[in-house]
Parts: sequence; structure tokens; C-alpha cells
Amino acid sequence: MNPKISVIVPMYNAENYIKLAINSLLNQSFREFEAILVDDCSTDKTLKIVKNIKDSRIKIIENEKNLGMPGSVRNIGLEAAKGKYVYFLDNDDFILPNALEILFNTAEKNNADVVSTITAIHAADSKFQSIKNLKIKQITVGKLNKVSSDLKTRIFEEIMLRHMHCAVWLSFYNRHFLNSRGGGIKFSDCVGEDLFWQFDVVCATEKIIKIDKPVYIWRPNETSASHSVERLKKDMEAVLILTKYVEEKLAYINDYKFISEVTRFMSTDLLLNYTIQFLTDDLEHTLEVMGEVIDKAYEKDSLFIKNIMKNYLVGYLNMRKKDEENQKLRLQLKHVKDRVDEIINAV
Repeated sequence: MNPKISVIVPMYNAENYIKLAINSLLNQSFREFEAILVDDCSTDKTLKIVKNIKDSRIKIIENEKNLGMPGSVRNIGLEAAKGKYVYFLDNDDFILPNALEILFNTAEKNNADVVSTITAIHAADSKFQSIKNLKIKQITVGKLNKVSSDLKTRIFEEIMLRHMHCAVWLSFYNRHFLNSRGGGIKFSDCVGEDLFWQFDVVCATEKIIKIDKPVYIWRPNETSASHSVERLKKDMEAVLILTKYVEEKLAYINDYKFISEVTRFMSTDLLLNYTIQFLTDDLEHTLEVMGEVIDKAYEKDSLFIKNIMKNYLVGYLNMRKKDEENQKLRLQLKHVKDRVDEIINAV
């Protein structure tokens, strides 16, 4: 008998966290699922760890070569999935014990193509190894509004106003819906795959149910990707691909102004994310590469986009500076308190 849910877990060098992620699946109150673990040629003990977990619901797929992009790895999981619904779990995160039950029941009750959770749980301590010692805070990532039946309104509200977040692990998908729309909704094999995916999903259906029940615990990624010049230029190519993709996808609505606004927003959003990612390196060179991409992608609008980037970066850097000052103040206050404690205890 086929499982009711297929949970797809792309894996790469997650030996420190993968056991906790898989255990969060095996401890679910909802039992009728399969866990499809797709290993992208890990070089650590990730594969050995999951092979030692004995449960018939676990299906392990070993890639013959490293694909390097999470979207490509997730696509392999999608091809192997047999469940009525599909859910995605990153290899260093985990979900609450009733997550699948909540998502499945909501989808079934509402005959939904997509169930989107508008809140998530942020792991304040990224090094936790047990839910018992996890420090968390709830974060709001969307807005609980009715999804419009009008495509343009839906794109504006869910994508541009961010009522739906692009993170794929915040949503639960009907597999028939994914397979039946336009030959199937798949992940892009370039960076920014979440943006492509969620854009396709929002364009394809209005049967999206949003719930304010956080079930996913996100762990900040402590290991950044290689930030070489070659990697940066390659990543920036995704901006051009995304712009062309959106233009072609929406060409049939014959509204140039609207299409231009959508492409401008989505590609700028991707640019901003990569600007932040590369801020730890040579900022001057990062901005130089960004400028080249913006000139090529936007041409006559390039100055407008650069001003958006400038204003965003100034605000972001000021925020970072304020955070550093607050951290310095907290350390100073702690030092004073510790010193006072020492004096009191010495009396």
C-alpha cells in the first residue's frame, strides 16, 4: 500500500544533525509516510548514520555524482515519491511530533493543493542536539489571508507582499497537483530554486490553505557556501534566468507593466539575498559584480535597481552595526554584574 505522505530530505554532509532530523520523522504521530533520503555524495558520515537507522519507511537514494544544487536533489526525491502529499525537510532541521498529522488533516479537510504554514520556529541555538535543550522563538513569515482567484492579484499578494514565504519547507503539497500542472512543477537546477518553485505554485492554483500553526524548526546554517568570484558570478546568472522565466511564464496575460513589476521585484529580491550572503567577503568587489549583473539584466532600469540596492544595504549595515553595539553593551553589563557578584561573595 502506498504511503499517504512522501517526506523528501536532501542530504549533504550533515553528520552532526541528520539523526535528529530523521528521528523527528520517525516520532511523528502520523505514521503512514515514507522518508525519501537523497544523498548528494556526502563526504562525511551522513550516509553511514542513516543506513544504521532501521525503519522500513526510510528509502535511501545515493546520487552517482554530486549535483550541488538542492533543487536538483529534491527533484530526484519527487520522482521517487509515492505519497498523495509531498513535504520537504532540510537535513539540518526538524519538525514537531504532530507536524504531518496537522498538515495532512488540513489538506484533506479543505481539498487543498497546498497547505502553507505562515509561521515557523527559529532555533536560537543552532548547535542544539535535543529538543529538550532547544532555545526557540516563533517567527511570522506570512499573512493569514484568503488566496485570490485572480492570478495577478494572487501574484501581487502572495509573492510581492510575501503573504506566502518562498521556503519550500513551509508548505505541504498535493503530489497530483504538482504532477498535473503544465507537465509538472519541478525545481530549477540553478540557485534561488525556492523562488522559481513558489512562483510556479502560486501561478498554478488558488486552492492554497494557510494555517497559523508552526510545525517546522529551522536551524540557521553555520557553514556558508564558497564565496569565490566564480561562484558569485555563477549565482548571479540566476537573476537573468529568473527574469526571463517570469516574463515567458506571464507573457499570455498581455500586461507589460505588471510583468515588469513582478520581474523587477523577484530578481531584485534574489540580488539582495546574494548581496547579504557575500557581505562577509570583499564588499567592494561584491558590489562591482552585482553592478555588472544589474546593468545586463535591467538596462534602462539599472539605476533604479541600484538605488534600491544602495538603500537596502545602508539599512542592513546600520542594523548590523546596531546589533553589534547592543551585543557589546550586553557583554559590558554582564561583566559589571559578574564583578558585583564577585565583590558580594567576597564580603
